[in-house]
Amino acid sequence: MRLALHIDRVLLGLTLLLLLLLALASALQQALMPTTTLPLRTRSAEVVLSGFHASEQDVRGRYRWTNGDATAHFYAVGQGRPLVLDLRLGPAVAGKPAAIA
Repeated sequence: MRLALHIDRVLLGLTLLLLLLLALASALQQALMPTTTLPLRTRSAEVVLSGFHASEQDVRGRYRWTNGDATAHFYAVGQGRPLVLDLRLGPAVAGKPAAIA
Protein backbone atom coordinates (compact mmCIF):
# COMPACT_ATOMS: atom_id res chain seq x y z
CA MET A 1 0.00 0.00 0.00
CA ARG A 2 2.80 2.41 0.86
CA LEU A 3 4.60 1.63 -2.39
CA ALA A 4 1.46 2.33 -4.43
CA LEU A 5 0.95 5.64 -2.61
CA HIS A 6 4.59 6.58 -3.22
CA ILE A 7 4.31 5.74 -6.93
CA ASP A 8 1.11 7.82 -7.20
CA ARG A 9 2.84 10.82 -5.61
CA VAL A 10 5.85 10.47 -7.93
CA LEU A 11 3.58 10.29 -10.98
CA LEU A 12 1.60 13.30 -9.80
CA GLY A 13 4.82 15.24 -9.23
CA LEU A 14 6.14 14.34 -12.69
CA THR A 15 2.84 15.33 -14.30
CA LEU A 16 2.86 18.70 -12.55
CA LEU A 17 6.49 19.25 -13.55
CA LEU A 18 5.67 18.44 -17.17
CA LEU A 19 2.74 20.87 -17.15
CA LEU A 20 4.94 23.58 -15.66
CA LEU A 21 7.62 23.02 -18.31
CA LEU A 22 5.01 23.20 -21.09
CA ALA A 23 3.64 26.46 -19.68
CA LEU A 24 7.14 27.94 -19.47
CA ALA A 25 7.94 26.86 -23.04
CA SER A 26 4.74 28.46 -24.30
CA ALA A 27 5.45 31.71 -22.42
CA LEU A 28 9.00 31.79 -23.77
CA GLN A 29 7.79 31.26 -27.33
CA GLN A 30 5.34 34.16 -26.97
CA ALA A 31 8.04 36.40 -25.50
CA LEU A 32 10.45 35.67 -28.34
CA MET A 33 7.88 36.17 -31.12
CA PRO A 34 8.61 39.46 -32.86
CA THR A 35 5.81 42.01 -32.86
CA THR A 36 5.20 44.67 -35.47
CA THR A 37 2.62 47.42 -35.23
CA LEU A 38 1.37 49.24 -38.31
CA PRO A 39 0.21 52.75 -37.37
CA LEU A 40 -2.56 54.03 -39.64
CA ARG A 41 -0.96 57.35 -40.62
CA THR A 42 2.42 56.16 -41.91
CA ARG A 43 4.04 55.58 -45.28
CA SER A 44 4.33 51.88 -44.33
CA ALA A 45 0.55 51.68 -44.00
CA GLU A 46 0.12 53.23 -47.43
CA VAL A 47 2.40 50.54 -48.94
CA VAL A 48 0.69 47.61 -47.18
CA LEU A 49 -2.96 48.71 -47.36
CA SER A 50 -5.06 49.28 -50.45
CA GLY A 51 -8.72 50.24 -50.74
CA PHE A 52 -8.76 52.21 -47.49
CA HIS A 53 -9.80 55.85 -47.13
CA ALA A 54 -7.74 58.34 -45.12
CA SER A 55 -7.43 57.87 -41.38
CA GLU A 56 -10.19 59.48 -39.27
CA GLN A 57 -10.68 59.92 -35.55
CA ASP A 58 -13.62 60.41 -33.20
CA VAL A 59 -14.27 59.92 -29.49
CA ARG A 60 -13.97 56.13 -29.91
CA GLY A 61 -10.47 56.29 -31.44
CA ARG A 62 -8.69 56.29 -34.81
CA TYR A 63 -10.01 54.23 -37.73
CA ARG A 64 -10.17 53.92 -41.52
CA TRP A 65 -13.13 53.19 -43.75
CA THR A 66 -12.77 50.88 -46.74
CA ASN A 67 -14.17 51.12 -50.23
CA GLY A 68 -15.66 47.63 -49.83
CA ASP A 69 -12.71 45.90 -51.51
CA ALA A 70 -9.82 46.58 -49.15
CA THR A 71 -6.71 44.41 -48.80
CA ALA A 72 -3.58 44.27 -46.68
CA HIS A 73 -0.49 42.79 -48.36
CA PHE A 74 2.25 41.31 -46.19
CA TYR A 75 5.29 40.56 -48.34
CA ALA A 76 8.00 38.13 -47.19
CA VAL A 77 7.02 38.17 -43.54
CA GLY A 78 8.09 35.40 -41.23
CA GLN A 79 10.48 33.80 -43.70
CA GLY A 80 8.96 30.35 -43.25
CA ARG A 81 8.03 30.71 -39.58
CA PRO A 82 4.40 30.64 -38.45
CA LEU A 83 2.94 34.05 -37.69
CA VAL A 84 0.03 35.42 -35.70
CA LEU A 85 -2.06 38.27 -37.10
CA ASP A 86 -3.82 40.32 -34.44
CA LEU A 87 -6.37 42.38 -36.35
CA ARG A 88 -8.21 45.10 -34.46
CA LEU A 89 -11.43 46.01 -36.25
CA GLY A 90 -12.73 48.71 -33.91
CA PRO A 91 -13.96 51.06 -32.81
CA ALA A 92 -17.42 49.55 -32.64
CA VAL A 93 -20.50 51.66 -33.16
CA ALA A 94 -22.32 52.15 -29.85
CA GLY A 95 -25.35 49.88 -29.55
CA LYS A 96 -24.62 47.89 -32.73
CA PRO A 97 -22.75 44.60 -33.08
CA ALA A 98 -19.71 44.60 -35.35
CA ALA A 99 -20.46 43.13 -38.78
CA ILE A 100 -17.71 41.20 -40.55
CA ALA A 101 -18.42 39.79 -43.99
